Amino acid sequence: MPNELEDSDETLDLIDRAQAGDRDAFDLLFQRYSDELYRFVNLRLDARIRSRVAASDIVQDTQLEAFRRFVDYCQRKPMPFRVWLRKNAYERLLNVRRDHVQTAKRAIGREQPLLDESSVLLAGKMSDSMTSPSERVSKLEYREAIAIKIQSMSEDDRNVLLMRHVEGMSHQDIANVLGIEHATSRKRYARALVKLEMLLRESGFDQSK
Repeated sequence: MPNELEDSDETLDLIDRAQAGDRDAFDLLFQRYSDELYRFVNLRLDARIRSRVAASDIVQDTQLEAFRRFVDYCQRKPMPFRVWLRKNAYERLLNVRRDHVQTAKRAIGREQPLLDESSVLLAGKMSDSMTSPSERVSKLEYREAIAIKIQSMSEDDRNVLLMRHVEGMSHQDIANVLGIEHATSRKRYARALVKLEMLLRESGFDQSK
Protein backbone atom coordinates (compact mmCIF):
# COMPACT_ATOMS: atom_id res chain seq x y z
CA MET A 1 0.00 0.00 0.00
CA PRO A 2 1.52 3.37 -0.95
CA ASN A 3 2.21 5.92 1.77
CA GLU A 4 -0.75 8.28 1.71
CA LEU A 5 0.64 10.50 4.44
CA GLU A 6 3.63 11.99 2.62
CA ASP A 7 3.85 15.76 2.95
CA SER A 8 2.72 17.92 0.05
CA ASP A 9 4.82 20.66 -1.53
CA GLU A 10 2.68 23.25 0.27
CA THR A 11 3.39 21.58 3.60
CA LEU A 12 7.12 21.45 2.92
CA ASP A 13 7.09 25.14 2.02
CA LEU A 14 5.32 26.02 5.28
CA ILE A 15 7.81 23.90 7.22
CA ASP A 16 10.70 25.85 5.66
CA ARG A 17 9.03 29.18 6.48
CA ALA A 18 8.25 28.12 10.03
CA GLN A 19 11.77 26.85 10.51
CA ALA A 20 13.01 30.29 9.46
CA GLY A 21 11.04 31.81 12.34
CA ASP A 22 7.66 32.59 10.75
CA ARG A 23 5.15 31.80 13.54
CA ASP A 24 2.20 32.46 11.24
CA ALA A 25 3.56 29.77 8.92
CA PHE A 26 3.59 27.28 11.79
CA ASP A 27 0.01 28.15 12.70
CA LEU A 28 -1.05 27.67 9.07
CA LEU A 29 0.90 24.42 8.98
CA PHE A 30 -0.93 23.06 12.01
CA GLN A 31 -4.31 24.27 10.76
CA ARG A 32 -3.85 22.17 7.63
CA TYR A 33 -4.11 19.05 9.79
CA SER A 34 -6.22 20.19 12.76
CA ASP A 35 -9.44 18.57 11.48
CA GLU A 36 -7.57 15.38 10.65
CA LEU A 37 -6.03 15.35 14.13
CA TYR A 38 -9.40 15.93 15.74
CA ARG A 39 -10.81 12.86 14.00
CA PHE A 40 -7.72 10.87 14.98
CA VAL A 41 -8.09 11.85 18.63
CA ASN A 42 -11.87 11.58 18.78
CA LEU A 43 -11.80 8.00 17.52
CA ARG A 44 -9.45 7.01 20.31
CA LEU A 45 -10.74 9.04 23.23
CA ASP A 46 -11.92 6.60 25.89
CA ALA A 47 -15.70 6.72 26.17
CA ARG A 48 -15.40 6.65 29.97
CA ILE A 49 -13.57 9.99 30.12
CA ARG A 50 -15.27 11.99 27.35
CA SER A 51 -17.19 13.94 30.00
CA ARG A 52 -13.87 14.92 31.57
CA VAL A 53 -11.68 15.67 28.55
CA ALA A 54 -12.63 17.03 25.13
CA ALA A 55 -10.92 15.93 21.94
CA SER A 56 -10.39 19.61 21.07
CA ASP A 57 -8.39 20.07 24.29
CA ILE A 58 -6.05 17.25 23.31
CA VAL A 59 -5.63 18.74 19.83
CA GLN A 60 -4.75 22.09 21.40
CA ASP A 61 -2.22 20.42 23.69
CA THR A 62 -0.79 18.67 20.65
CA GLN A 63 -0.31 22.01 18.90
CA LEU A 64 1.56 23.45 21.89
CA GLU A 65 3.76 20.37 22.17
CA ALA A 66 4.43 20.32 18.43
CA PHE A 67 5.53 23.95 18.56
CA ARG A 68 7.82 23.17 21.48
CA ARG A 69 9.39 20.24 19.63
CA PHE A 70 9.41 21.81 16.18
CA VAL A 71 13.10 22.74 16.09
CA ASP A 72 14.06 19.18 17.00
CA TYR A 73 11.71 17.83 14.33
CA CYS A 74 13.27 20.05 11.66
CA GLN A 75 16.76 18.96 12.63
CA ARG A 76 15.94 15.25 12.41
CA LYS A 77 12.79 15.00 10.24
CA PRO A 78 12.29 11.36 11.27
CA MET A 79 8.93 11.08 9.48
CA PRO A 80 6.42 13.13 7.45
CA PHE A 81 5.09 16.12 9.39
CA ARG A 82 1.49 14.92 9.47
CA VAL A 83 2.60 11.52 10.81
CA TRP A 84 4.69 13.31 13.43
CA LEU A 85 1.61 15.29 14.49
CA ARG A 86 -0.33 12.04 14.90
CA LYS A 87 2.50 10.64 16.99
CA ASN A 88 2.36 13.69 19.27
CA ALA A 89 -1.43 13.43 19.51
CA TYR A 90 -1.18 9.74 20.37
CA GLU A 91 1.28 10.52 23.16
CA ARG A 92 -1.13 13.12 24.56
CA LEU A 93 -3.89 10.48 24.49
CA LEU A 94 -1.74 8.07 26.47
CA ASN A 95 -1.10 10.78 29.05
CA VAL A 96 -4.82 11.49 29.33
CA ARG A 97 -5.59 7.83 29.84
CA ARG A 98 -2.95 7.58 32.53
CA ASP A 99 -4.07 10.72 34.35
CA HIS A 100 -7.84 10.31 34.10
CA VAL A 101 -8.30 6.54 34.09
CA GLN A 102 -5.54 5.07 36.18
CA THR A 103 -5.59 7.76 38.89
CA ALA A 104 -9.37 7.49 39.20
CA LYS A 105 -9.62 3.82 38.36
CA ARG A 106 -12.25 2.86 40.88
CA ALA A 107 -14.67 5.66 40.05
CA ILE A 108 -14.37 5.27 36.29
CA GLY A 109 -14.35 1.51 36.49
CA ARG A 110 -17.91 1.56 37.81
CA GLU A 111 -19.18 3.29 34.67
CA GLN A 112 -20.92 1.14 32.07
CA PRO A 113 -18.64 0.75 29.03
CA LEU A 114 -20.17 1.82 25.74
CA LEU A 115 -19.59 0.48 22.26
CA ASP A 116 -17.32 3.24 21.03
CA GLU A 117 -17.25 4.77 17.55
CA SER A 118 -13.84 3.37 16.63
CA SER A 119 -14.96 -0.21 17.28
CA VAL A 120 -18.14 0.29 15.26
CA LEU A 121 -16.27 1.87 12.32
CA LEU A 122 -13.60 -0.81 12.36
CA ALA A 123 -16.18 -3.57 12.55
CA GLY A 124 -17.95 -2.10 9.53
CA LYS A 125 -14.73 -2.08 7.52
CA MET A 126 -13.71 -5.57 8.53
CA SER A 127 -17.11 -7.18 8.15
CA ASP A 128 -17.10 -6.12 4.49
CA SER A 129 -14.04 -8.28 3.93
CA MET A 130 -15.12 -11.18 6.17
CA THR A 131 -17.78 -13.63 5.07
CA SER A 132 -20.58 -14.20 7.55
CA PRO A 133 -20.11 -17.72 8.97
CA SER A 134 -23.75 -18.63 8.77
CA GLU A 135 -26.79 -17.72 6.73
CA ARG A 136 -28.67 -17.61 10.03
CA VAL A 137 -26.56 -14.64 11.12
CA SER A 138 -27.38 -11.30 9.50
CA LYS A 139 -24.67 -8.93 8.37
CA LEU A 140 -25.75 -6.47 11.07
CA GLU A 141 -25.53 -9.11 13.81
CA TYR A 142 -22.11 -10.20 12.59
CA ARG A 143 -20.88 -6.60 12.46
CA GLU A 144 -22.07 -6.01 16.03
CA ALA A 145 -20.30 -9.18 17.17
CA ILE A 146 -17.09 -7.99 15.56
CA ALA A 147 -17.43 -4.55 17.21
CA ILE A 148 -17.93 -6.11 20.64
CA LYS A 149 -14.89 -8.33 20.23
CA ILE A 150 -12.76 -5.47 18.90
CA GLN A 151 -13.64 -3.40 21.95
CA SER A 152 -12.51 -6.23 24.21
CA MET A 153 -9.06 -6.32 22.59
CA SER A 154 -6.00 -4.54 23.94
CA GLU A 155 -5.35 -0.92 23.04
CA ASP A 156 -2.32 -1.93 20.96
CA ASP A 157 -4.30 -4.45 18.91
CA ARG A 158 -7.23 -2.09 18.35
CA ASN A 159 -4.99 0.78 17.35
CA VAL A 160 -3.07 -1.10 14.70
CA LEU A 161 -6.30 -2.42 13.18
CA LEU A 162 -7.88 1.03 13.29
CA MET A 163 -4.91 2.70 11.65
CA ARG A 164 -4.67 0.07 8.95
CA HIS A 165 -8.34 -0.53 8.08
CA VAL A 166 -10.09 2.76 8.88
CA GLU A 167 -7.35 5.35 8.41
CA GLY A 168 -5.51 3.53 5.63
CA MET A 169 -2.06 4.06 7.11
CA SER A 170 0.98 2.17 5.89
CA HIS A 171 2.85 -0.11 8.26
CA GLN A 172 5.75 2.37 8.25
CA ASP A 173 3.49 5.24 9.30
CA ILE A 174 1.86 3.06 11.96
CA ALA A 175 5.32 2.21 13.25
CA ASN A 176 6.23 5.92 13.40
CA VAL A 177 3.09 6.89 15.32
CA LEU A 178 3.42 4.04 17.81
CA GLY A 179 7.19 4.36 18.14
CA ILE A 180 7.95 0.81 17.05
CA GLU A 181 9.92 -0.86 14.26
CA HIS A 182 8.37 -1.40 10.82
CA ALA A 183 8.64 -5.18 11.18
CA THR A 184 7.03 -4.98 14.61
CA SER A 185 4.11 -3.06 13.13
CA ARG A 186 3.49 -5.79 10.56
CA LYS A 187 3.76 -8.53 13.18
CA ARG A 188 1.44 -6.70 15.58
CA TYR A 189 -1.12 -6.29 12.81
CA ALA A 190 -0.96 -9.98 11.91
CA ARG A 191 -1.29 -11.01 15.57
CA ALA A 192 -4.26 -8.67 16.03
CA LEU A 193 -6.06 -10.27 13.10
CA VAL A 194 -5.45 -13.74 14.52
CA LYS A 195 -6.67 -12.64 17.95
CA LEU A 196 -9.86 -11.20 16.46
CA GLU A 197 -10.53 -14.41 14.54
CA MET A 198 -9.99 -16.42 17.73
CA LEU A 199 -12.36 -14.20 19.71
CA LEU A 200 -15.04 -14.57 17.05
CA ARG A 201 -14.52 -18.33 16.92
CA GLU A 202 -14.91 -18.56 20.71
CA SER A 203 -18.24 -16.78 20.33
CA GLY A 204 -19.45 -19.25 17.77
CA PHE A 205 -18.58 -17.23 14.68
CA ASP A 206 -16.26 -19.71 12.99
CA GLN A 207 -15.64 -18.83 9.35
CA SER A 208 -14.18 -22.25 8.63
CA LYS A 209 -17.57 -23.92 9.08
